[in-house]
Amino acid sequence: MLEQILMTGCGKDESVSHGENIVKNYYERINKLETITPFAFLGTPLSKKEDRMAECGRLYLLLGNFKAYCEIMVSLSISL
Repeated sequence: MLEQILMTGCGKDESVSHGENIVKNYYERINKLETITPFAFLGTPLSKKEDRMAECGRLYLLLGNFKAYCEIMVSLSISL
């Protein structure tokens, strides 16, 4: 989806998505994944903390924040 937005400038509804909005939305999702209680994701693939952190790492990587991505991946490999 991100690749589609970045390549065409359009989301699913064909409206223009500005880069600032995409980045802001991704950081909001990361913040939610890092701070919300696990019960909010109960019954979803993100119910385990490791899965939520891996998703945060994936989003950081898409945003180009390699330092945050690496820190998360190192913490995940240590906790496994």
